[in-house]
Amino acid sequence: VLAMVWLWGLDCGGVHYPWGLPDVVGLLVLAILLSSEFIWRLNTAPDPFIPSEILKNPVVAMGTITAMLIMGNYIGITAYLPIYMELSFGLSASQSGLSLIPFMSGTVVGAIIAGRFMARSARYKRPAYVGLVFSVIGLGLVGVFTSHLSVVEIELVMAGVSIGLGAGFPILTVAI
Repeated sequence: VLAMVWLWGLDCGGVHYPWGLPDVVGLLVLAILLSSEFIWRLNTAPDPFIPSEILKNPVVAMGTITAMLIMGNYIGITAYLPIYMELSFGLSASQSGLSLIPFMSGTVVGAIIAGRFMARSARYKRPAYVGLVFSVIGLGLVGVFTSHLSVVEIELVMAGVSIGLGAGFPILTVAI
């Protein structure tokens, strides 16, 4: 219910209705109240889903935030890329679905490379940093040169982005 109220309020506000409309403000206030109740419940439950003591550890807190950001990017690209391929290049639904193969494969490659590096090195954060650089550069290229890139070039750039995102998965799994 909490997620539904947040999404409903944020989706309606500013797009379908003005932010100051009492219905939108009411939804957001309800979402804040439900979030407060959820946090209170986590702190007072005898056996909480996520103990707050765990999140007080800075490595776990930053790892959790980083994992959420990486997965948000990953899910967003997975949802948006086929639609982009259909609308920009006129690909069919099947072809645009197939265009996800380099992206998905790159994630596996990035995770394997980072995992092997972690097994052989004491500096486990480096693959994540390098992967982040790959991802930011790749997404920047797609953002800046959108109209100048061909399907093959976008596929190659997205493979690089996914290698970068995939490099974070084993590191975050170990860190958290």
